[in-house]
Amino acid sequence: MENKGNKELSDFRNVPFTGGLFWEDLDKDFLIRLILVWQRAIKELSLNGFIPEITKRFGWEAAMEINEKAGEQYARVAMPLLAEAAKIKVNNLQDAHLVALLMIDSSVRSRKASKETERDRTIDSHHEIINENHIKAWTNWCIYIDAIYDMAGTQPEIADKLIHDVCEGFEMRMYKFYLEQVLPGKKIETRLTKVPTLKSRGEEPVCVMECVIKE
Repeated sequence: MENKGNKELSDFRNVPFTGGLFWEDLDKDFLIRLILVWQRAIKELSLNGFIPEITKRFGWEAAMEINEKAGEQYARVAMPLLAEAAKIKVNNLQDAHLVALLMIDSSVRSRKASKETERDRTIDSHHEIINENHIKAWTNWCIYIDAIYDMAGTQPEIADKLIHDVCEGFEMRMYKFYLEQVLPGKKIETRLTKVPTLKSRGEEPVCVMECVIKE
């Protein structure tokens, strides 16, 4: 695909591929459509891909441990590179949170996402900056919680243990780890102030998280 006219492409209709492709050839709307697909792809890779396959072979605990180790490596590489790409000088938690929102598995939305595809994102989250080192976030729906509910059926003891392991355990550790990659040496505390349960299914918000830097 040789874009000799240097005109940004809105799609590939009637554009023959000639062996070369650069992101700069694509216009903003085209790139946004691709990002929405990438968000769907990362969901399929983890939630419907390697996690259930590892669980079938080695059990849930092994799947979550492998997922966490893989996520840590992903964050070690991606978080500093995203800060550099966005030209963010990370001085506080507010800056680090913004970098985390640039990760491909984040909850960043698109005004172009249709009602039918909005759940291609993993979660629908909202954020309040209380101060530069104190952030509150809440989630109105979450595909991971939906999957846990479906997996556990109507057994609250199973659902609530899985939620504890995933939300209060894995997710809080991973978010803290993400932030630490661009705020090394800071004492970061992440916690859920509202924890979802099987009994609370259907409520909004699903969960509420607070993150602070302790001086």
